[in-house]
Amino acid sequence: MDIFNNMTRFYSLIKSKFIFLITFIFLGVGSVSLYTIVAIKPVYSVSSTLIMKNTSTEKNDSQVIESLNLFQRQAKTYLEIAALPPVKEATNQALELSSEESAKIKSIKLTNDSGSQLMTLTIRATDRELAVNYIQQYVKQYKKFTAEKFGRDDLEVVSEALGSSKPVYPILWKNMFISLIVFTFIAFNMIFFRYILSDAIDSSEDLEELTGVPTLGMIPEIEKKIVLDEFHYSRGDAPENLIRSSNSRVKYKGHEFKLFNTPEIIKKGDIIIESSEFGHYAGELMIAKNEMRNTGKSNVVGRISEEEIFLIDYIKPWQKFSFVEK
Repeated sequence: MDIFNNMTRFYSLIKSKFIFLITFIFLGVGSVSLYTIVAIKPVYSVSSTLIMKNTSTEKNDSQVIESLNLFQRQAKTYLEIAALPPVKEATNQALELSSEESAKIKSIKLTNDSGSQLMTLTIRATDRELAVNYIQQYVKQYKKFTAEKFGRDDLEVVSEALGSSKPVYPILWKNMFISLIVFTFIAFNMIFFRYILSDAIDSSEDLEELTGVPTLGMIPEIEKKIVLDEFHYSRGDAPENLIRSSNSRVKYKGHEFKLFNTPEIIKKGDIIIESSEFGHYAGELMIAKNEMRNTGKSNVVGRISEEEIFLIDYIKPWQKFSFVEK
């Protein structure tokens, strides 16, 4: 089967599973959305900006460069101090926080752009009011701690406890969008792998691919009637590689027998009805006794089952025969 047919059949399979796709994706996105709303606690972000004062009064170039290098090293030290336990412990004690309240503080982060005197302290917590109170107290304890260690207070608050009233996490629409992509991918892959791995015959096209001949459900009504309902006998003037029954071409003279299944190779046991391309012989039924090349004018309308092909050799000239659908 070529790629185009594979894609066509896969597309047909997707259409047949459309309700499953929509239901699966809807339930997946709905579950994630419900979990986001109910189970995940919102996290709020609050920030304060501090400026680190440079008190150097050096005038010449070498002294200025040394002063800047010292300032950058000092800024790095300030960042490292912010993460030390004493500042956090002092803040917790000042606010008299319980272990449960302390657990609501999810992260404490101090950042500084290289060469800048500004530092940004960001607190994330599941309680916004607590986050505001915490960052205000944290700044006080941080300034106090650094002043004690360096012997001077080089920090000044520029902006205090800024942040949106809306949580920064989770963001419902983002979770819904991501879950939509994920569950759509999963659903399509479930269908794809079922199509690839399944040995089941899901359609008449599958059966035709396996047998090499069309199923009776695909055969035009007249051709089906010729095979199953009409009287057949083997002509005495038939060639050695065919059994011919010409009664049908006489009865259905004038009917247009269109081409619909003309395999390149006709196999032993194939049942053939000639198309109107054969003119006078249109509608004649034949059974292939040997493998042969199709002229492109003969329709293969069925096939004798493998376990009964041997009977072909016992059909004598002018002998009657019939077919039974299996």
